[in-house]
Amino acid sequence: MKGLGGRLKPSKHKLFSSQAALIYKACTGKAIPEKLIKAFGLGSVNEDYSGLTRAVNWHFYNRDKKIGHYWKFFLFCNGSNENIFKERISSLEKMIISRESRQKIYEIAGRIAHHIQDMSSPPHVMPIYHVGNDKFDNYEFVDQRVADAVPVYKDVMMFIEPFDLLERAAQNTIKAVAEPVVFNNGKVIKGETWMKFWGGPDDKQLSGFKTYGKYGNVFGSIPLCESDVCREYNRDTFDRFYAECYKRAVTDTVRLLIYLDRQIKD
Repeated sequence: MKGLGGRLKPSKHKLFSSQAALIYKACTGKAIPEKLIKAFGLGSVNEDYSGLTRAVNWHFYNRDKKIGHYWKFFLFCNGSNENIFKERISSLEKMIISRESRQKIYEIAGRIAHHIQDMSSPPHVMPIYHVGNDKFDNYEFVDQRVADAVPVYKDVMMFIEPFDLLERAAQNTIKAVAEPVVFNNGKVIKGETWMKFWGGPDDKQLSGFKTYGKYGNVFGSIPLCESDVCREYNRDTFDRFYAECYKRAVTDTVRLLIYLDRQIKD
């Protein structure tokens, strides 16, 4: 369905979820049964394919609580993921209390993971309205393994509630966008931050949303500008930034799996 606000490639949600399951095993020593990993990954993908529910619930962060409701294609839509995220959490809690099958529980948990993973994507968080044409969401990162990053996240075993996971993920992304761009050999240039990609003025059509920055929707490509700074951008520059966002998305998914494990036991 056209007009779905905010979409990462479905394959990326599946990848985030499968990588998280591997790291969960490395951190806890416990392997999640394959059928549950499959259900979890399927849920993270299917959250983008929920028909009318998806059409009226966009997957953007409600930054500063400025995102409201909007008319789109004759539908009155929730501009943020706030309401649908609450519904998914409520469904998970009810399933655990009623002792539903583990597959159903992991499937709904995967849907929750989808929203938390979205919060490591700058256009979802700033937020900038897009459907399927965002260059960051469609970026092809070559090294998609994050196992080596586990020691970096020493607090991965912390017990964090899903609402806090989503909020922390969004705030970490906002901070990352404001950071200086790191070029080859650790070079930084004064005034050159990722805000030039996602720090544009307010969207005049959608109150509460922002627009792309000075460079526009060109993540992964050399920006067009008169300054020599644009020639400093290359594949490595984009890979480094994307890798950090990728690691955060996977690590937050591990934390959700740890939360889920404890809730099921309790």
